[in-house]
Amino acid sequence: MTAADIILIFIGIIGLLIAFGSFIIALLAFLDRDKEHKRKNNAHPVATRMGASH
Repeated sequence: MTAADIILIFIGIIGLLIAFGSFIIALLAFLDRDKEHKRKNNAHPVATRMGASH
């Protein structure tokens, strides 16, 4: 293996680590956003139908 092959392998490994890390960050942000939406939607259930309010 030449020096260029070794450098390209290291660049490929670093690229895969960066891509996988950004995927993990995006997944965690999506899961956190999903939890916040569930909390906000269940905060005040409003059941008004045809102008009837309690």
